[in-house]
Amino acid sequence: TLECPVATPVAATPSGAEPGTVFTITPDADLPEGTVCTVTVLAAAVTDDDAIDPEDQMAADYSFSFTTVSSDPT
Repeated sequence: TLECPVATPVAATPSGAEPGTVFTITPDADLPEGTVCTVTVLAAAVTDDDAIDPEDQMAADYSFSFTTVSSDPT
């Protein structure tokens, strides 16, 4: 999920699905300037795909935040 600002969902398209790939989240519209945004990876939506054992899921959701830059030069 992507929220920008917090508690304001943003429509976005994730890409990348192969093991070892970088996953990219592309918002459907520009994010607001100078705003704290939060990305949450939902544990229930992530599993491994190895052949050694049954699929394993992440133990817990993982979240991180970032702040968009402001175009105001001051």
